[in-house]
Amino acid sequence: MQESKGHLGICSKILIFGKLKAESIPAPDLFIHITAMKKTPLTLLLLICTLVVVNGQSRLEGVWKGVITQGGLESAEQLPFELYLQKEGGKLVGRSYITLKNKERVEMEVQGTLYGDLSIYLRDTDYVPVPGKEDEKPSYTRKYQLLYLPSIWDTKMEGFWQEITPHDFSEKRKLGRIKLKKMKDPTKA
Repeated sequence: MQESKGHLGICSKILIFGKLKAESIPAPDLFIHITAMKKTPLTLLLLICTLVVVNGQSRLEGVWKGVITQGGLESAEQLPFELYLQKEGGKLVGRSYITLKNKERVEMEVQGTLYGDLSIYLRDTDYVPVPGKEDEKPSYTRKYQLLYLPSIWDTKMEGFWQEITPHDFSEKRKLGRIKLKKMKDPTKA
């Protein structure tokens, strides 16, 4: 066996996939073959990333459970919080459920937008009254700024809520944090 001179001489001793010796491939074809092998993993990686993002966006819809804090951003006072979301066109719509200390649930219709950076803006749009308590509306409505964090293991949303008031920077404005986890869809087991 005679080794070629120059930078391709090194390639004559390389095994490709452990079987094919480089000297069995003509020098120009060897370069093309090695270049194609380098592009394949990158193409595969891009395809997988695209599928994860597309799948992640479809997982945004459904039931989310977690906690909402009240009493300020540093408050440890937590209440159970649920959010149901679905897409309608370019918008997100759904319902929020807060379970109060007295075990009553406050249900609100929500509407908002998912942005390209996976941030979400939602706001309460309508109160859904409990039968027999139609006149007992909440004393305020909320808007939510959330970050959607898709994952193959533990998809979650985290962010903040604020009372909707005419005075955005009022010190009396109610606000808190939200932490939610995506619940598995029992119909897709």
